[in-house]
Order: sequence, then structure tokens, then C-alpha cells
Amino acid sequence: NDCVDWFREFRRRLLLDQSVMGRLGELETDQSNGNETWHGLMRDGPDIIDEIGNICLSEDLGSLLRKKCNVVLVGIARFAAYARWRRMNNGDDTSNRLEDGALVISSFYSSAKWLLTALVCNLTPGQLLGPHVDTSTLTSGHHVYSTETAFHHRKKVKVYHELDRLSELVADRLQFGREPKIDGRQSILQVLEGMKLLFEPPADGHMTYNSFAGNFDDYYNPSNSLIDRVVATKKGIPITLAIVYAAVVRRVTDGGLEMDIIGLPGHIVVGVPTNLTGSDPEDRIFVDPFNGGSILSHADCQAIVGRYGIAFHEDMARPLTKREVWQRQIRNLVHCHSMQAMEDDDRGYRHEGSIGALEWRIAVPLKYFLSGWIDRATSLRELCDAPGWCPQFC
Repeated sequence: NDCVDWFREFRRRLLLDQSVMGRLGELETDQSNGNETWHGLMRDGPDIIDEIGNICLSEDLGSLLRKKCNVVLVGIARFAAYARWRRMNNGDDTSNRLEDGALVISSFYSSAKWLLTALVCNLTPGQLLGPHVDTSTLTSGHHVYSTETAFHHRKKVKVYHELDRLSELVADRLQFGREPKIDGRQSILQVLEGMKLLFEPPADGHMTYNSFAGNFDDYYNPSNSLIDRVVATKKGIPITLAIVYAAVVRRVTDGGLEMDIIGLPGHIVVGVPTNLTGSDPEDRIFVDPFNGGSILSHADCQAIVGRYGIAFHEDMARPLTKREVWQRQIRNLVHCHSMQAMEDDDRGYRHEGSIGALEWRIAVPLKYFLSGWIDRATSLRELCDAPGWCPQFC
């Protein structure tokens, strides 16, 4: 029976692979609504993505067919990421961690941006990767057009490995045992003081692989909103650094201290949950990961809000939900690319192969990750028909 099942699966996959070229030929690149070929390619995406990648790796492929291949690859990658996103948002909120959602956003963004660059600029894999990469070695098992699931898995492994490594460094400094106890204000402050290890510059003034810092010089770089890039470069904006900070604290304390993300007007900090500090606002403890992991008081948060000319009220210090945190990340990415696209438009650079065109094609689909649209998308057809999903219609 196992042999029969294997043969049936092999035959099914073979027939799908053999159908790809014909289906690409049928695909209309100037319309999506009601296009059954497009829906079918998205439905079969995980089974045919390698075959499409192999076709696209051909150096003598015509420009129209290459564009179709890239369009379909982007669609498949984004659909897979979006499906993961829906599962995460529809499940129990306690079952997913902040860094899980941040990774899904990063996978959606990064895989599609890479492929969109090839799409907009009509590049071959060799041109996109550069002369130092031998594209003849990129076979179906490990070529650059790997499945979105594998892409996400590799990113997840790297990020989690680094978060684990950082937590071990902090735990060693704190001399925590296997079962650290958070049993009062003093133990909380001890952990937060230990976390300053992640922000300490070395004696020679050069950043180390442990030294996180706010990216003041390049604040609006999209990489600052991507958790994998922030973990790698140790630079980011407040919200991403806050997610990293909370993830490390949770690991250091073995889940005993789950930091809140606090969305002050104009700035993100992290806060110790009120069930650990008491109901009096004056007793609350906050940390600013964007400014060296400095420990803040309630009065410090009031001062931060005051610098924006806004009157402080207690609701400003309420914890954000996970979905609210992820939505802010998405809005940051949309804002970064929209600003660049509008600048190019104002300079008259807008054309099919321009960076401005690429910026819009990255920014628009991200908007459909936000909650208002998620609640209305319940089927593959609705997803594919939505404006902005298929990259050539952005």
C-alpha cells in the first residue's frame, strides 16, 4: 500500500509539473479577477513552486514568461505567509509569541521583496544574485526560489537561535539557575539590570555582536522593522527592539516575566505587568530598549509623552495586544515604502522599472495584512481577487 500511495503521489506531482508551462501560457498578466488559471496556480503552489523556479532559472527565458514566473512565485510565497498569518490570528492569543508574528511579517515581506525586484526589473537569477553566484548549481532542491515555508523556517531557526544565545549570556551574568524565580520588585529589577548587557558597548568603542542600539541615523530603513534583520544587525526602531527585548526576558526567566509592549504616543517602551508591580501607577517599571535599555519610571513615561506636546493619561500606558503590535510593525513598513515611492513620483521617476514602482508594489499588499481586511477574507478566491495581492496589479 505504501508503494502504491507513493506512486500515486509521484504521478500526481509529475502531471502538475508537466502542466506548469501550459498554465503559464494561459495566465493573463493584465487581469486577475475571475482568472481561473491564477486561482489554480495559487491552489497548487506548494506542489509546483520548484518547477516554476526551475523554469525561471533559464537564462534564455523570454521576458514575458519570466515576468509570469515571478508573478506566480510572489503570489505563492505571499499566500503561504498569509495563510500562516490567518492561522495565528484566528487561534488562541496565548499560543503565539510576539516574535512568532514578527517572523511571519518578515517572511512575507522579505521573500516577496526579493522576487518583486526580479519582477519589476525583469532580471535573471544570475543578474539578481550577482556574478559571484553560480546559478547552474541552484537545483530544484535548494535553488533561490525555495518554498515560502522553507524560507520562513530558515529565518525562524536563525532568529530563535540568536535569542536563545542572548538569553544565556544574560542568565550567566545573573547567575540564574534552571528555575529562576520572579518573586518581587527586587528580583524584577535584577533581571532588567542584567538585560543591560545587551546594550553595553565594548571598551574600544566598536559595536559587538551583543550590542543593541536604536538606529537613529537610518530610522526609516525598512530593515529596522524586520526582526531577523534587527537580531542580525543589532539596530532597529523602538517596536522591533521591544519585541526582541521581551523575547529575551521571557527566556531568561523561563516564562516568569512576560513584558508588556507599551505604545506611548510617538514611542514604544516595554513594561513590567501590573500584576507584578501592584495597581498603583507610580510603582510601575518600564524599559526603553531604543535608548540603551534604560529603566524608566511612570514619571519618565509622562515626560516622554510631554515632549510631543500631548497631555498624558493612563490609557497611554496600557499594554498593546499582540495583534496591535504586529499591526504597528506593518504600518511602519508601509510608511517607509510609501514615503520612498512618493518621493520618486514627485521627481518624475515613476515608470515600470523604477524603484518607485517597486516601493509601491511592496507597500500596497502589506496593507491587506491589517485586521480590517483579514476579517473579510475567508476564502482563496477572496484573497486572490483582493486589490494589491497579485503584485502586477498593485
